Parts: sequence; C-alpha cells; structure tokens
Amino acid sequence: MPQTIIKVNASFTQAKDRFVNDLNSFSEKGLSATGANGGWNPIQICEHIITSEYGTLNYMKKKILGGWESLELTGASNIKAANQLHDSLISDKRWTAPAVLPEPLGQTSLDELLDNWTALRVKYDVFLDKLPEEFYDRLLFKHPYAGRLNLWQTMDFLTHHIYHHMHQLDRVKIEMKMG
Repeated sequence: MPQTIIKVNASFTQAKDRFVNDLNSFSEKGLSATGANGGWNPIQICEHIITSEYGTLNYMKKKILGGWESLELTGASNIKAANQLHDSLISDKRWTAPAVLPEPLGQTSLDELLDNWTALRVKYDVFLDKLPEEFYDRLLFKHPYAGRLNLWQTMDFLTHHIYHHMHQLDRVKIEMKMG
C-alpha cells in the first residue's frame, strides 16, 4: 500500500477510534436515549455512519469494475464541491441525512455494531491495498450533496463525516444532562 494511502487510512481509523471512545463514555441507558429535542440516539448515529461507509465502499467497488479509463478525472468543479463538503463537515452545521440512506433503527447492540464496523474496515483495508493508483484521481464516488469525488476526497468525506457526528454525540450528552 502506498504511503499516501497508509496516511489517509490511518486518519480514517483514528476518527473511528475517537468516535468509539466517545460512544464508550455513554452508559448502557444513555446509548439508546434521545435528547430533549428528539433526534438520533448514539446507537442510531453509529448505525448511520456504518451504513454510510458500507454504501460508499460498495459504490466504489462497483465503479472500478469498468476500469479507470471509464471514470472522469477530477476537475475544478469537483474540487470546489469537495472543499465545500469538507467545510460543512468540520462545522457544527446540522442537516438531514440523504434520502438514499435508510433511517437508522437503533435496534442493534453496540457490541454488534462495533463488530460490523471492524469487519467493514477490514474490507476497506483490502480495497485500498488492491486499488491501482490509476484510480486515485478518478471520480469513483458520488456523494448525494457534493456530487462526484475522487479517492482522496471520498476518504476525507468519510473521515470528517465521523468527526461531524461527534458534534452530535456531544449534543446528546448535553441534552441528557439538561433533561
């Protein structure tokens, strides 16, 4: 695996680890508690992230089947959209999950979710390890809001998507203390 991919994957892993540490700070009851303002509980937030990561990986796997020559190169408009997505994700801005994702049910245990997430990350490791470099600057994922992204932009999205939802965990903690 090239050093650049190792570095990007390490950031992706670090985001997951920080999120899991935050989840582990909730009591068993707190994991399924919704705040006073409604919204998702911590289990649902985790489920949403995992579902998003599954969908993203499956989309990329499908796109590469046609070969790198069939995919467009990253252009100025893709860079601009990816930068806007990044800026939105690092903010505390709230938005509705894309319709393409199912509403998280929150009926899975934390242990099962974390086992699924670990297995998914093994699949990401294999995918990234085997992905030929010719694909790196090709548009291999279509984000519901930002449009087409290349590998670097997709990994940035996935990483900062986790951090964005850490804001949501913080809000749930605050609402639980106030409620």
